[in-house]
Amino acid sequence: MRSLSVLGSGVLAGVVAAVVALAGCGGGDDGAGDDPYRKQGPFPTALAAVPSAPAPTAGPAPFSAPASGAGKVVVSVADISPVRSTGEGPGQFVGRPAVAFTFTLRNDSGQVVDLNGANITVSYGADDTPAQPDDGGTVRPLAGTLQPGRTVDGVYVFLIPEDQRARVTAVVSYDPAKPAVVFSGPIG
Repeated sequence: MRSLSVLGSGVLAGVVAAVVALAGCGGGDDGAGDDPYRKQGPFPTALAAVPSAPAPTAGPAPFSAPASGAGKVVVSVADISPVRSTGEGPGQFVGRPAVAFTFTLRNDSGQVVDLNGANITVSYGADDTPAQPDDGGTVRPLAGTLQPGRTVDGVYVFLIPEDQRARVTAVVSYDPAKPAVVFSGPIG
């Protein structure tokens, strides 16, 4: 047993010596040691905000009035209907209070408009809570191209609690490179 104890204390002494020797390593007199990231200088403490959609061209329009974005595309809200969510797929809810928005776009620009980048967001309440989109069967998103002089409808459904419909905002961005159109106000 005595030889095992001597062997154990020899190993312990070796470990302690290695730790002491490595603790003195670090090199340099700048306090940065071998850490190349510390030598690069200060880093920003916050990142700049990245906008999720282009800024609107004007203040919000009421849901009952058409609004124009840049490029002479007129956006209007053709219908707002209370519905129940019929979500299909992961993260979707069935049977929750929701609102179906039908947006109509009219192309007065004289050029073909690509709608494949169209994005609709809706928020509600005093805190502008983002409304969850519903991907159920009644949804018909804007897609494809819109020829000059033509109109197209897109139907979007968002979960909005019935007691939170006094202040609703919809942002319609039909082209990520152009300013968005904003509608705001109470809905049924």
